Amino acid sequence: MKTHFKELTGMDIDKAMENKYARVISYLKTSDKTGKMETIFREMEASSKNVADVSAAGFLQLLVRYFNEEEDQMFHKLDQTILPSEVNCAELPSTPCIVVCGNSPLAAEYFMLSVDQTIVNGHINAFTDALVLMFATYYCLNISYPEGQGATLEFLQRCLFKINPDKGSKVEKNSTKRQLAACRSIQEHLEAEENRQPYILATGSSKEAINQFFIVVDKKLIPCQESSSLAAIDELFKVHFVFSISYDLPLKNMYTFLQTTIYGIDVGTTSESPRVKELKS
Repeated sequence: MKTHFKELTGMDIDKAMENKYARVISYLKTSDKTGKMETIFREMEASSKNVADVSAAGFLQLLVRYFNEEEDQMFHKLDQTILPSEVNCAELPSTPCIVVCGNSPLAAEYFMLSVDQTIVNGHINAFTDALVLMFATYYCLNISYPEGQGATLEFLQRCLFKINPDKGSKVEKNSTKRQLAACRSIQEHLEAEENRQPYILATGSSKEAINQFFIVVDKKLIPCQESSSLAAIDELFKVHFVFSISYDLPLKNMYTFLQTTIYGIDVGTTSESPRVKELKS
């Protein structure tokens, strides 16, 4: 499966994953203002499993929670002693799914992989391998992402593996015409934009009545956790560090000021323009 995936995409899936876990987890920890991910962080800290497996399991659960998506469709939890032949496949989702043999991905000792309500791998020892096989299955079998997991899977695709088709999406198109019409202006905006550095996109009826902020990265929307402009700026800055994105040249002085003065990152080693030094004095 991994070899086939590499032939299709040119991507070493194992290496791409392990290099990004820690940075995304760190970002989600600092951006969790509502505490909705707190239980996952606590379980990660208490887990006795190896670091790689804890990072992988925590990472995927955090992403699903961050995007408010359907965890039961990504992880199907069963008793820890169950055998592959004992699984009631009629209860499994039709899309690729990690079968968790235990109370949670962070506590389970082994996993299974199901596709089309069929167990295709009955004993996977490490969650890292289960995650890799689940994601690779979508590409090797050319399966569309289910709408209830679309943001999580597209985040993996576009931001971790850098697999970013110029057109289209692997998410199923189940939206109604009315929903599509409501989103048309945002979609047209994204399609019209040329490739550029991350920026904030605000939606609302006017500048005085903004109801939501997004961070736009590579023409993809990342919803901000809070509805204030200050929080959006905070998340915009942090996105640059999470994904190792260089600052937009016209805004470099502003970002450098935020980095060294507000966040205190690499103070003394970062080159500052005379204008930034003047602002700090």
